[in-house]
Amino acid sequence: MKKNSIKSFRQLVSYAKPWRFKIIIASIYSIVNKLFDIMPEILIGFAVDLVVKRQDSFIASLGFTSVESQISILAICTFFIWAFESLFQYLYSIAWRNLAQSLEHEIRIDAYSHVQNLNIKWFENQKTGNVTAILNDDINQLERFLDNGANDIIQIIVSTVTIGAVFFYISPIIAAVAVLPVPIILFVASFFQKNLEPRYLSVRNAAGSLSSTIFNNLLGIMTIKSFTSEKLETQRISKLSKEYQLANKDAIKLSSAFVPVVRMGVLSGFLGTMVLGGFMAFSGAIAVGSFSVLLFLTQRFLWPFTRLGEIIDLFARSMASTKRIMDLIHTPIEIKDSKNSITLDSLSDDIIFENVSFGYNDDLVFDNLSFRISSNSLIGIVGKTGVGKTTLIKLLLRLYDLQTGSINIGKNNINDITLKSLRENIALVSQETFLFDGTIS
Repeated sequence: MKKNSIKSFRQLVSYAKPWRFKIIIASIYSIVNKLFDIMPEILIGFAVDLVVKRQDSFIASLGFTSVESQISILAICTFFIWAFESLFQYLYSIAWRNLAQSLEHEIRIDAYSHVQNLNIKWFENQKTGNVTAILNDDINQLERFLDNGANDIIQIIVSTVTIGAVFFYISPIIAAVAVLPVPIILFVASFFQKNLEPRYLSVRNAAGSLSSTIFNNLLGIMTIKSFTSEKLETQRISKLSKEYQLANKDAIKLSSAFVPVVRMGVLSGFLGTMVLGGFMAFSGAIAVGSFSVLLFLTQRFLWPFTRLGEIIDLFARSMASTKRIMDLIHTPIEIKDSKNSITLDSLSDDIIFENVSFGYNDDLVFDNLSFRISSNSLIGIVGKTGVGKTTLIKLLLRLYDLQTGSINIGKNNINDITLKSLRENIALVSQETFLFDGTIS
């Protein structure tokens, strides 16, 4: 399942190539914001160093000799750090959210356009509500990941690398103690991600089944009422809703355990830094200001890993949705224009069915059917229900492909005519009524 998640992520990255520049810009904003976000803890170390060492402090060594100038430079630095942190937070928020909206829009339109081009046989084997859930719910789930998840992943990486570098600069020994829980946390995260993905895929499938049944029941509400089957259908919806609830409970039970487990890793790193750093500060091995920086940064270093639970949870849900979306987009289109298909402005020649055989699944409707309809003639085809009257026009429109035989309009096989020009020149008044959403105006 982990391979499926990686595959889904790669498909998403490949799909997002047209937005590569915007992704890079948004990532830069996220990185710069996190760098400014870490700096206040380092300034606290400089402040403690100033109070303890006074004229021997780092700030004094920069040429700020008076107390007023030292405090002033600290205040100015604090102001600009907070200002730039806020600025870049605003910039990355706008960048990621706009990117998420753009990608969400394009992937929904691409998926919907692809669905429209799939053959009728595919629709007969699908639940409409499930397709609707993919085009709406799954794409919305992906948008939620792009809104926040991508930024969170980048900022955790930047925080880990930057704070780790500060730790190793001040004291490699304390850095080793603080970093020790990280591999354990990452192993736990990998375990949770591996086990959460199949659970969330089950959740999305259950949601699709529930949505499909509700959608179909609303379409057939007249039939439900006429057969007084309201109670039966309520029980069916209740059963599917319960399956969706249980699938969610199964995922929640596992995802909720992540943060408490990671907290223990954070605690061990913080205690190690506090105890070892305290002894080293007392012995003079490190400065008091440096110890303050280490103590504050340990929390900043390890605490973001508690958010891995939310990020993994969001990532697992999104990759499950991505898989369903990409599977839909990559569904092959079986009925399409040939390479050398021609466009006709009008179809005014004879229609010729020659040795046509066709059936639905294993039920043969036509077996070597042949006939000719002369141009400019008016004919009627009659017969009992199910003999294939509507099927004839569906074959003429290429809503289905023939099993054997051919259909020609004049000298042109309909397989050699573009679908657009073929269907534009044939009017179908279906026996199935359908009202488009909208108004006459």
